[in-house]
Formats: sequence, structure tokens, C-alpha cells
Amino acid sequence: MYTNKSFCLSRTKEILGFSLDDISRDLALNELLEISRGLDKTGIVHYRPYYAAAKYVITYTPEQKLESAEGVKFRNPREIYENLLLMQQTIDLSLGLLLKPGTEISTTSSKGRSRSYGIVSQNTSNTWGIK
Repeated sequence: MYTNKSFCLSRTKEILGFSLDDISRDLALNELLEISRGLDKTGIVHYRPYYAAAKYVITYTPEQKLESAEGVKFRNPREIYENLLLMQQTIDLSLGLLLKPGTEISTTSSKGRSRSYGIVSQNTSNTWGIK
């Protein structure tokens, strides 16, 4: 589904509402796509644009503060982050992706129970091509 990195970069920009022509964030977005990639059962690399977008939002969106203003509403970066991760979680589960440690998605249920999704590879044989 998301095996072409160039397509995934464009998709990540669309998710974030960035212009496809604006390359100012491409380095950060490409790094997030590379870090978070997963493998399917056949060993094909799948990039995770919703995960990359979520990490971008939570990392690069400044905290918003306002002394006072009537009727003003802010979008909560944490809420956006969690919604993007839920989108990625659905894709990850449908593809049965093998994920690198630290890139699995954890959620907390309404009862306060924490659950992680994604099969985390404990493989030390450099499956990921990390040098």
C-alpha cells in the first residue's frame, strides 16, 4: 500500500496540509518515514505516513498559549497526534507489519489499560538496513 517513499512523502504532506511544492520540511518528513518503516510478511518495506505525520505534529507544533480571548478555540496537537496514530494503527494491523522497537503504537483504553499494536521485531540481524 505505502511502498513508494516518494508517494508517502507526498501523502504525509497532504495529511499535514502542507503544499506538495514546499520542500522546506522534506528532510524531517523523510527521516520520520525512514525511521518508522515496517516490513510485511514477505519482507516488503512499507512506509507509515500517518505515523510520520503524527510524530511531526507532536515534535514540531509549538505549545499554544493564550492569556484570554472569548470564543477562541485551538486544535490540540495531542488530539491530532492520537487520531493520526489510530489511522496508522488500522493500516499496520491490516498489513500485519513487523515494526522496529519504539515505533509500535500504544493506546490507552477508556478504562486506563494500555495496549501496544504492531509486531515488534527483536531481530538483531540488521533486517532494517540500519548502519
